[in-house]
Amino acid sequence: MSVRPVRPVATEDRLGKVSADMARATLVFSTDTSAYASGDLIADLQEITGVFRNPNSFIEIISATIIDQADQANVMYLVFMSASTSLGTENSAPNISDANVLLGFPKQLPIAAADYVDYGGAKVAQLRNCGLVLKGNGSDTSLYAGLINETGTPTYAAGSLKLEIEYRKH
Repeated sequence: MSVRPVRPVATEDRLGKVSADMARATLVFSTDTSAYASGDLIADLQEITGVFRNPNSFIEIISATIIDQADQANVMYLVFMSASTSLGTENSAPNISDANVLLGFPKQLPIAAADYVDYGGAKVAQLRNCGLVLKGNGSDTSLYAGLINETGTPTYAAGSLKLEIEYRKH
């Protein structure tokens, strides 16, 4: 009688992670509709739910796309945090406490004027191969995103800035 060896089933709890999960999330930023000054907070942190596998896991942002329906193509910083906090008041300079910075460990991606492609009525900036790694905050699975104006005086209509991220869950 011959016995065939039993192959173990590759699962996370038996052999470790087989492959990272790729995912995509979108967010429409709420914005102030008045003109912004250089350094102003365009959009305070807003929640993208269910991004982290569990509250203590990691994600890697692979790409980020900003769709600017107001056609401004403004130079800005896309800010990510793993904690629900505030960067400050929109249309004012960021004003986050040291304790809250440490709570969510902000990471940012610069968006330059050269990153935008003009599609006529809208401009789109796509950042590829970001490699930005973030850790969950230990209490929920949400990611928080905001925008800080670097230069210029852009004006946005409500809901005219949209974000799409592609990320890998670890």
